[in-house]
Amino acid sequence: MTAIRAALLLTTCLALPLAAQAQSLADPTRPPSQLIDPAKGGLVQGDVPSNPLQSIIRSGRTRKALINGELVKVGDAVGTAVVESIGDAEVVLKQKDGSKETLRLHPDVDISRGKTKQGAAAAGKPAGAKP
Repeated sequence: MTAIRAALLLTTCLALPLAAQAQSLADPTRPPSQLIDPAKGGLVQGDVPSNPLQSIIRSGRTRKALINGELVKVGDAVGTAVVESIGDAEVVLKQKDGSKETLRLHPDVDISRGKTKQGAAAAGKPAGAKP
């Protein structure tokens, strides 16, 4: 019985630092900070975030974006611009003068795709070489 208690005590002691570390992680489901009113403990009523891109919907090869509450696809008009492309987390709008604007789903998050170790090793080999 004392061995079981010792094992439980050891497990608890080892888990405490992990629990403390987990508390410092950001909650991905938490609304953007500009929508939260700490004085009221809830959401600010009537305020809308400045980012008009609300969602990106993918179904197979079809992509649509929810911009200012309107569902659009490539080629559709958004204000004075036209949707040029819809990516995983961004939408590129092209104005009539040729200028482009990129709307990001999460403006504060940098999404990059790095090569895996295998992909990086294979990239350095000549064509036709066997792995």
